[in-house]
Amino acid sequence: MFAATHSKHAPWVAVNFNDQKTGRLTLIRHLLDHVPDPRLPDDVIELPPLAGRAQKERFKGEVKLLG
Repeated sequence: MFAATHSKHAPWVAVNFNDQKTGRLTLIRHLLDHVPDPRLPDDVIELPPLAGRAQKERFKGEVKLLG
């Protein structure tokens, strides 16, 4: 199957998944290495001043911590 479907624009990559965590990280690293990274210049964003004084935040509710 590899020989029949492997091509330059769509190559097969075999990842060792004997260790699940390492296999996943290896796969993610491979995918990120092949995503184009166009460097765009950072635009300066001019933010207008706030209209009026800043208000104090009021939150009444349950806070859920993630992680």
